[in-house]
Amino acid sequence: MRELLAPGAVVYDIGANVGYFTLLAAQMVGASGHVYAFEPNPAVLPQLRNNIAINALDNVTVLPVALSDTEGRATFYAVGGANSGTSSLRAEVGENIEVEVEVVRMDTLVQAQGLRPPDVVKMDIEGAECLALAGMGRTLGTNEDVSLLIEVSDRFLRHIGSSEDELLELVDLAGFELVRQVSRHLRTEPDGRPFQYTALFRRGPTKGLSD
Repeated sequence: MRELLAPGAVVYDIGANVGYFTLLAAQMVGASGHVYAFEPNPAVLPQLRNNIAINALDNVTVLPVALSDTEGRATFYAVGGANSGTSSLRAEVGENIEVEVEVVRMDTLVQAQGLRPPDVVKMDIEGAECLALAGMGRTLGTNEDVSLLIEVSDRFLRHIGSSEDELLELVDLAGFELVRQVSRHLRTEPDGRPFQYTALFRRGPTKGLSD
């Protein structure tokens, strides 16, 4: 995040949870920048908003919606407590509470609310990444220098009808290339894939970025 962000930058934190990366990004981009925190889980929204308030951050907007390729309502499987980060549109997350949440396309939301174009998109939504990407093509096209930080789990993606290969194809079609994996889970799947990893994608040449 420190490598990618500078004062004045705009960050879309998709899957903000209680706001760890939201708070870090808001401090890095400063008063001239902005962070849009997307979090549909009603179990953690009060803590997210409280964390923003107690840090006196005026450059954060909370958007309590789930991102997808459609508009409407959907069942969200909300998890509270220490495992709140596993909440998702996918059902297979253990103990959870089913709630109905608003689902929107990023492109529609950006146009309707006049959101600033992103410089960095961080996405960790437990398998719904392909759905979200399918709804933000126009938004990603507004900034040639936008970077993507995406948590990838083939297992979680398959729970919602997609896959790691489909996700990488969508990213490639949008004009991005993999720069590197910035983190990787020690656990591996039977086919040798990592259980999950976070990857950095940039559009075009990757000059100036360390390996």
